[in-house]
Amino acid sequence: MMVHEEERRASLGISEFAQFRLGPRGNRAGAGGLWRMRTGLTWHQNIQQADEAARSGVSSEIAISGLWMQDGWTLHLHGRIDQVEETMVGWTLREIKTLESRLPQPAADLRERYPAYFCQLAAYVRLARVLPEFRGLPVKGELVFVEISEGLRQVVPLEGHDEGIFDRQVETVCAFLNERRESARRRHSLSFAPAFETFRPEQVRALDTLSAKAASARTLLLEAPTGFGKTGLVLQYALGQLRDGLFDKVIYCTGKSTGQLQVDRQLRRMAQDPEALRTLVFRNRSEHAIATARHTCDATGGSCHEGIEEAWAASGIVPWELWAEGQPDLERVRLLGARTGVCPYEISKSLLPHADVWVGDYNYVFSPWHQQVFLESAGFDPARTLLIVDEAHNLASRVSALFSFGETAAGARYQFDSLRYLDCSARFLAQCEEWVDLLDSLRPRDALDISTEYEIADQLERLARSVYSERLPWDDLSPALAESLHRLPRLHAIISSEGLDRLCWSPARGELRVSCLDAAGEIAARLESFGQSLLMSATLSPLEDFCAETGLEPSAVTAIRADAPWRDHAYRVAVDARVDTRLNTRGRHMTTTATTIDALCAADSRPTAVFFPSYQYAETIRAYLEQINPQRVVAMQPRGIDLDGQLHFIEESLLCAHAVFFVLGSGFSEGIDELGGRIGQAMIVGPALPEVNAEQKARLARFEHLGRPEAFRRVYQLPAMRKINQALGRLVRGPGQQARVLLHCRRFADSSYQRLLDPVFIPEETLNTDQALREWIETTSMA
Repeated sequence: MMVHEEERRASLGISEFAQFRLGPRGNRAGAGGLWRMRTGLTWHQNIQQADEAARSGVSSEIAISGLWMQDGWTLHLHGRIDQVEETMVGWTLREIKTLESRLPQPAADLRERYPAYFCQLAAYVRLARVLPEFRGLPVKGELVFVEISEGLRQVVPLEGHDEGIFDRQVETVCAFLNERRESARRRHSLSFAPAFETFRPEQVRALDTLSAKAASARTLLLEAPTGFGKTGLVLQYALGQLRDGLFDKVIYCTGKSTGQLQVDRQLRRMAQDPEALRTLVFRNRSEHAIATARHTCDATGGSCHEGIEEAWAASGIVPWELWAEGQPDLERVRLLGARTGVCPYEISKSLLPHADVWVGDYNYVFSPWHQQVFLESAGFDPARTLLIVDEAHNLASRVSALFSFGETAAGARYQFDSLRYLDCSARFLAQCEEWVDLLDSLRPRDALDISTEYEIADQLERLARSVYSERLPWDDLSPALAESLHRLPRLHAIISSEGLDRLCWSPARGELRVSCLDAAGEIAARLESFGQSLLMSATLSPLEDFCAETGLEPSAVTAIRADAPWRDHAYRVAVDARVDTRLNTRGRHMTTTATTIDALCAADSRPTAVFFPSYQYAETIRAYLEQINPQRVVAMQPRGIDLDGQLHFIEESLLCAHAVFFVLGSGFSEGIDELGGRIGQAMIVGPALPEVNAEQKARLARFEHLGRPEAFRRVYQLPAMRKINQALGRLVRGPGQQARVLLHCRRFADSSYQRLLDPVFIPEETLNTDQALREWIETTSMA
């Protein structure tokens, strides 16, 4: 749907028009729907060919396009009707629809179950009656229902009362368009508070630079340190763009819950009236799930579509009115779902067309499996949308992960075994068994040979085609098994894509990994579709490398670097060259590492933050530290806890612990901003290079032409040092804060590592002896 509010014009396909809803639809798409669509297309073609051969006046797939005036709006409706027949007395328009249920059925039952089909046909008939090519002759309509398994037909003529469905649908669409127009007016009069009560000089400069350069830029890169206020500044710019009518919508993408909640809090402060600025923080399906008397969600959303249209109609929910009672956050939506029996996730989806700012995960923009949630929202136009990508240094790795997958023979056998007891064809069961056998035949290899890769692609193609073309017992499948079958076409799409640089390998017997090595093309294509893209992070540098990872042409982007003078002398950094933390040598230095942590803890009353490459390394050092000084209280970053749990851990640790152990690259080291000004010193235990495996070796080989040092820098050093820059940046988040940092590994003395550090973290000295460490601790106290 393309909407021009000021001119009161809208353009939409007739199928889209007929299916338009202010709320959710019950007919869920998916592999079952794809099978019906594919088989239905075959019946369409057979019927069209047979009728054209039998009667001379029959034509198929005829374009019909016209204007319809209603409530001050001009609707351009367009589509292709399945069949047009010219007779001596006029015209008959036909739509062919396939059904899985048995025919014949009472016409009243078909009208009740499939109102969108009658609306679609009515739209074609009403347009044809006013179009000159039909020469003013009588026009009638027929719906041809076809039983998909046997091909039996039932013809239901369009009657006068059926055309009333069209009139009601026009009213529904115009109500939506009127609300859109009112929303545009509301945005144009938007009033919002500045991002900060008092702006620091560097923030004023950054906002002025952003506003000036954005006027002529399609893609912007903003690099500013942690604590600078990037979120507030960018949102102030974005709200100004909404108010001035340059964009209709803002999408704010960030991969971490902490970032999404921070954006929500900032927007609430800036626009205190939720009706003035409609914001929607869109969480994933599992977080929406409820189990109540009126509705219980399942993992795949299958049960969520049963009877949903009836539940929605009875609920009385008017999406845009929810903001009048306050922002519809997740908890409120879940309570509304429990009260009305409507799936909360579907309620949130119904809110999307009416929200000015969408806040969500990268998946909803960059994942081909999830992006339809945002991109297919009614009236959404990416060309009229400002896309903001926060923590953009993670974008390339996140999107690469979306185009990667793993399968095991054991997992596939466990899922597919239950198909034997269901109504599946012997052919499909044999294909599943062949897939399991192929997986089981795999042996550990850094790269599978080309014949095996072709065989994998061929097997997945056959399975994907069967999922599309065979009638599978979807209603009898468990959610997990249904998801496994839905996944097969996605896996085939990944492995058959010519635009992805990928590696097929096997880390263990019976295990397949397909790793996307470079998703730059996918990222660039998605960014190009938006009116403007703004990517920001504290660690985009080196910008040339970031552009290469994301498929951006350096000459086509506008980069803004925001400096924070208060950071210039806020860090005292030294390299501890007494130890080597590489995997094969760190064992000789465990005691030194533990005693160093103990010495730092003794020198500062505040907790010491210690960042490790892995949980295992951290747990080993904690055991050594307990032997050296049992009185030291160490708080170890827990695994797999939600945001509230993370915040509770941080607060408790800052009160009770002498040392807090974090893992580099985790949500704690990148997403928790509670350490600024409360931690006086930190220790980085090694550079946390990525694990050496087949995937990294393949990435290394891609850059062989640049020489081994440059390839090593791109594949290993750059990701590692970005994690360190992210972690250290969170220790000083404002003027007056200071931190002492010990880079605990002799590799940090190497210039190739230091060049990738933020300039404020460049070490002032290198410590080679225990005495040098003691003197550094004494002379650089931050207490």
